[in-house]
Amino acid sequence: MGLGAVSGVALLLLGLFAAPLSDACRVSGPWETIKNSNKGIRINIRPQEDGLFSGTYFDAGASTESNLTGYQQAGQQPTFGFTVKSSTSAATIVHMGHCYVSPDGESILITTKFVKEPSTYPKDFPKYTATAVNFTRIYVA
Repeated sequence: MGLGAVSGVALLLLGLFAAPLSDACRVSGPWETIKNSNKGIRINIRPQEDGLFSGTYFDAGASTESNLTGYQQAGQQPTFGFTVKSSTSAATIVHMGHCYVSPDGESILITTKFVKEPSTYPKDFPKYTATAVNFTRIYVA
């Protein structure tokens, strides 16, 4: 694929996720994984002040609910990150991502989920898993 094709793909992707400046993406509220399955994840984010937030993290696959704490940058389509205090293991779970508003007005959280298990020796320290996990807003009627 040539440089022109790569640039065209990049511009297409930017067009898919670019939102009008009047539509700010808000991280607060209830969200669920886009591929809603029996192993889905639901989060509920409650804003605090100065970009800080807290909330809950429900993992349907493990049937557990844990607390989360995070920070959101200011802006129309902000970046954010949150850490989950697991209620079932000693692993640390971190989601880092970006809040987008699609051209049709739907808010989407695009994240990368990092899971770090405890290690007993420094050579094992770098071992972690990273996966893409994307969320869509849950609308309550």
